[in-house]
Amino acid sequence: MKVCPQCGFVDPQCWRQNRWVSSVDYTRIEDFQDEYPAFADIRPGETLSDAFCYYYRGKKQRAFVYRWPKLLGPQYYPKTRHLTERHVPRRPPLKGQKTLENESAAPTSEAGAMAPKVEVSV
Repeated sequence: MKVCPQCGFVDPQCWRQNRWVSSVDYTRIEDFQDEYPAFADIRPGETLSDAFCYYYRGKKQRAFVYRWPKLLGPQYYPKTRHLTERHVPRRPPLKGQKTLENESAAPTSEAGAMAPKVEVSV
């Protein structure tokens, strides 16, 4: 529970500190709807705001609502969330894009694998 040293405002107990992003707090959707009935109809992937914070309901983690200070901007958490979560690409690799399978299948000789290629004309 957070208490403001200047004005004495007590933060609701439902908010928990995010483990990976220090300026973001999170809570379950049920607790959020009880504490903030004006924002009870927040949809997955939607960002709402009040005078002090932004509130974002996750798309995949629909059970949680995240909040961060307005000072950081409306896209702070949705834009930085991928840095802390495991990234799994959802599309096949593009033509010419290096993948582990392509690199291991390429034949290379052990002796000349790191040597520069030099063309000799006779």
